[in-house]
Amino acid sequence: MEEKELEELNLKISQLIAALGFSNSKFADYIDVSRPVISHITAGRNKPSLDIIQRIVKKFPELGIEWTFDGEELSEELLTKIADRIDEEQRLQELERLRESHILTDPLLMPGLFDSQDASKSMKQTKKISKIVVFYTDNSFSEFNPS
Repeated sequence: MEEKELEELNLKISQLIAALGFSNSKFADYIDVSRPVISHITAGRNKPSLDIIQRIVKKFPELGIEWTFDGEELSEELLTKIADRIDEEQRLQELERLRESHILTDPLLMPGLFDSQDASKSMKQTKKISKIVVFYTDNSFSEFNPS
């Protein structure tokens, strides 16, 4: 590749990172490379290796391989499509993390996420609330006992 094409590739990587709302560190973690590698690429000190390009294409298949040498900017439409997919993936990962931590398995904590059968099963298996205490900024408090 020519020097100009490599500079454009560095800019495209920076553009992708910005469109995703990632920091250089988060992007490096996402494509599973060391953080300084991406920092050096976005600063223009180093050029992306074939390994880096392959990792990016693997994580962002929407790009295809042509983006590395086509001499054109990444389109806003493409960047939006990628960012939307990543946002959805992260949202689903967060929901899974909440499920694993049992926050979402209790219909009393997260009403509306269960159908009535799931809610009734879960309610039979959950602990009952005996007291709720609310603390105020003036150091007073109130107790509520559900009936």
